[in-house]
Amino acid sequence: MDRIEIDVLDPAVNAAVLKLPWRRFPGLLLQGDSLAGLYADARKLADGLTPGRPVGAELADDAAALAEALADLVGHYESVLREHGIPLPYVRDSPSAE
Repeated sequence: MDRIEIDVLDPAVNAAVLKLPWRRFPGLLLQGDSLAGLYADARKLADGLTPGRPVGAELADDAAALAEALADLVGHYESVLREHGIPLPYVRDSPSAE
């Protein structure tokens, strides 16, 4: 294990925004349980989707909930970067949570 100094731009419990010295842009640190929950939600969607089969209301609701959870993370990340005067590392071509 290496020990390094990092810049903590926001210490949010489940979505800390950190800047590693060798990276140009900050990243978002998700706790393992939060990451596993997002993966489980995505896996549930993937398992429920079958080509040619209509998407049911429950699956559509699950997809919307996953998109909202990810939008919240993206919105938090963008807000922290904006507060620190750091440009986004991507082009925003669709709206996100703010």
